Amino acid sequence: MPFHVHNECSPDSVLTNQLSCEADHEHDHDHGEAPYVDMTSNVYQLHAERKLPMIGVDSINTKLSYTDYRHDEIDEGAVGTTFENKAISAQAQATHSTYKTGNLGFMKGVVGLDYTNSRFSAVGLEGYLPQTDRTQVGLFFIERLTPDYFGAKIQNADKFAGQSLSASDAHAGHNHGETTNDAPLDTSSILRKQGKSPWYIEFGGRQDFQNLIDNDNNIEKTHAGTSVSLEGGKYLTPNTQLSARISHSERLPSPQELFSNGAHLATNTWERGNGQLEEESTDGIELTLRYDNGNRFDSSISVFYNDSTNYIYAKTQDIATEGESAGFRLVDYVQSDAKHYGSEIQSRYYLNNNISIGSFADIALITLDDASLTRKYAPRLVAPRIGGDITSQFGQFDLVLSGYHRFEQDHIADFETNTPSYNMVDAKLVYHSSSAHDYTAFFQVENILNELAYNHASYLAEQVPMPERSLNAGITYNF
Repeated sequence: MPFHVHNECSPDSVLTNQLSCEADHEHDHDHGEAPYVDMTSNVYQLHAERKLPMIGVDSINTKLSYTDYRHDEIDEGAVGTTFENKAISAQAQATHSTYKTGNLGFMKGVVGLDYTNSRFSAVGLEGYLPQTDRTQVGLFFIERLTPDYFGAKIQNADKFAGQSLSASDAHAGHNHGETTNDAPLDTSSILRKQGKSPWYIEFGGRQDFQNLIDNDNNIEKTHAGTSVSLEGGKYLTPNTQLSARISHSERLPSPQELFSNGAHLATNTWERGNGQLEEESTDGIELTLRYDNGNRFDSSISVFYNDSTNYIYAKTQDIATEGESAGFRLVDYVQSDAKHYGSEIQSRYYLNNNISIGSFADIALITLDDASLTRKYAPRLVAPRIGGDITSQFGQFDLVLSGYHRFEQDHIADFETNTPSYNMVDAKLVYHSSSAHDYTAFFQVENILNELAYNHASYLAEQVPMPERSLNAGITYNF
């Protein structure tokens, strides 16, 4: 816990959107030892799968987990605040068999159920959130239609919720180090030989229900949200695929956004929830163009635009500018219409079967339709970046040297200042066992250049830098 502050501020009793700070006592205070966190987290998971449990169903997957989390924030040898979270979650999903839908093609799909029940509490000096019980239930489905039997395989059961295939997923199993000498074929025949479908249509939906109980104040809130999406893709040539996705999603407010009220020193804020928050609704469109020459090079570029109603964000109302409390913020959770747009591009060139060079760039912006704001950008936006990596594989060893340049963030919200640009370089060496005992060992160096960098997405962007050069090593053993 590197940030050490003794806050003397709270919302003013008259001017409720301003902070009232007591006189600065820093000259009389002995900081003593630095504060730290004593954390314990136990997670138990059980996964089970049944293949071909009945006619028409290929598999049923179930996941069950229990989390028991606790951390004490200790300042000057005494426990200031204790955070606890106990949660049980379960998921079950069934994949139905591929079937022919007349002359349209072949369809395969997944239907599932999510369940989570948790109890969170924060007791002590930083008890900004009451003891809260949260129950969530989600029902979802996804269906994929293609002209070929093999193409109807579901890539990601949660894809309709906003996740898309990465470049590595899109080209899984493809050997970029080999070429083919087959005679020329038409586009559909070439795609079938490569295990690809000329086109696909994917649609899905999700219905979420949430019940929240503030046990300390005897307040109960219920919410429901519906999300749907439709996606389609077509190969323009054997090497080029164009896909489009339209979606409507609804996000339910969290307990922190609804019930918080107090000093949250980990973010150096006084947070005030809003019990009147409604579901956040977003309509979006995304276009993606992928190219893969089938040999040594692949690339993709995506652009997206989202139009949100009742977008929930943490709005800074005031900030302390003097004394030991300088930088402390008064934050309200509010809603506003918003527009979110951006783009990303990534590519990879394979020098041979062992060495490849990758590159990427991304940018995203959110603008708010809030008349009370001087600046219209959402707070804590991540700045654009550009980067790449060199990846090599020799025998049981993987070596990755990666880096990126984060640009200066000058698209800032009220009460924010520009965050300088920085360069980040990392390296990682991984060893995969070749014996019957399955284990993986790694050695990693982060921030090799020991760059002084600040993360604009953090509440503490102006006070706490990102970690300096660090070394990590570990072993994973499966049995």
